[in-house]
Amino acid sequence: MSKDITEYMRESWAGKEPVLLGRGGIHNAAVMIALVKNGEDYDVLFEKRAEDLDRQPGEICFPGGAMEPGETPEEAAVRETMEELLVRREQIRVIAPLNEMVTISGDDIFSFLAVIDDYEGTFSRDEVGEVFRVPLSWLLAQEPLGADVEQTTIPSEDFPYDRIPGGRNYPWRSSRRTIWFYRWEKDGRIYDIWGFTAHMLRAFIKRCHSEIPGANQ
Repeated sequence: MSKDITEYMRESWAGKEPVLLGRGGIHNAAVMIALVKNGEDYDVLFEKRAEDLDRQPGEICFPGGAMEPGETPEEAAVRETMEELLVRREQIRVIAPLNEMVTISGDDIFSFLAVIDDYEGTFSRDEVGEVFRVPLSWLLAQEPLGADVEQTTIPSEDFPYDRIPGGRNYPWRSSRRTIWFYRWEKDGRIYDIWGFTAHMLRAFIKRCHSEIPGANQ
């Protein structure tokens, strides 16, 4: 080696963004918080996933899905929105990137804000069971229900206990996180928005409250 290894490290790594450990999942995804004009207000568009899907059937979510190789998160969010809502690219006006979440499994979920122009309630029945809209003004006035869950470490049967202090009596730490719930009722139907969708929705609403004039009124 012609020079000190730390010089190679400096040349390759200095100035780059820190890497968040825990990432690296195989189901990285991107979703769209889609706004649809409703008179002088906007509605937020939600999907209820088809009941015959293998993953999360019947769950309420935003348009979006898994990223394909070579796609940027925004490209994936736009493509999935087009496929699921049967809209054209020119109908989607991306306003801004919003948040990025890292799931327990290490997957990244990116969210974007967009307006869908001239939306007529279309959707692909291969993936979506129904769509519904919730007024943004209503969401801005809500305080979601929060419920805590505890997450614990459960080692596998072949875990090498002999290599850690205390062996099988090692004091694993548990952690708590809050799961948020929004409930929307219309025409006798109840829609419970929860999990990652509610988490991203709450982050979006909090950002509106803090950065958009009049959003707290």
